Amino acid sequence: MIAVYNTLVLAVSFIPTVICLLMFPQVEFTNDCMRAMCEADSGCVPKGCSEDMYGRLGCGYFRLNIYQYKQCYQPGREDDQDEDEAWIACAENYECSQECLRVSH
Repeated sequence: MIAVYNTLVLAVSFIPTVICLLMFPQVEFTNDCMRAMCEADSGCVPKGCSEDMYGRLGCGYFRLNIYQYKQCYQPGREDDQDEDEAWIACAENYECSQECLRVSH
């Protein structure tokens, strides 16, 4: 009985993690380097932000920061769109953030 209970508790504790992983679209990698960067930076999860060692906020797949976004000519930004809003949208879009990194490096 205890083993069944422990198994049930363990299974229930993983459900939110599995659901979270299934919510994000799968990325098709065409470049091993980009795959490695994506996995190292965010685990290839498009949502979320974190600070780097210099205190800069990076978001999305590659933890793209606003300075990188400005250096790559702000791809995807609409004429009437706020810069921060466009940056987050690009950071959370794999193709946009990947292209931004390619341009700025």
